[in-house]
Amino acid sequence: MVVDTFNKYSLTRLQKLELNRIKSRNKFWEDVKIISEDKCWIYQGMIDRGVLHRMIREIVWKLERGEELPDECSIRHSCKNSRCCNPNHLYLK
Repeated sequence: MVVDTFNKYSLTRLQKLELNRIKSRNKFWEDVKIISEDKCWIYQGMIDRGVLHRMIREIVWKLERGEELPDECSIRHSCKNSRCCNPNHLYLK
């Protein structure tokens, strides 16, 4: 379950509900507006600033790359759009 991997964050009740809602791959992508392969894919589900933005990036990384994020790394957007879920726009720093 996706939410179990994010216990390191302090989440509000609302954030936990949202993460439970998007826990499956298909449900997550239903909330993403994909225009083209090279453009930003905008997550349109309910989102809170900060913690949840980081979690969305980690969810995309895990869903699309199938690998855990190393502890010492963080995921960044090459497009600088915090709602972007295009895996091609994400990189490790």
